[in-house]
Amino acid sequence: QKALGIKSHYVIEVISEKFDRLDEEDQERTLIHELMHVPKTFSGALVPHNCFGKRIDNRAVEKIYRDYKNRLKDFE
Repeated sequence: QKALGIKSHYVIEVISEKFDRLDEEDQERTLIHELMHVPKTFSGALVPHNCFGKRIDNRAVEKIYRDYKNRLKDFE
């Protein structure tokens, strides 16, 4: 990215055959899980499932999902 003079970009790819079968809530959880792999610095790297004492797992995803749903209620 430095050689090209561009900033990092991330693409989240889902497998339609699997993703489309999920209900809307599980699709949202899947996207949250994938977004958790993007580092806060947007450096172009990816965060592994277990990094610096933090984990990307169902428990962590569920916490963010609940926070997300609670914030949505504020807009209703």
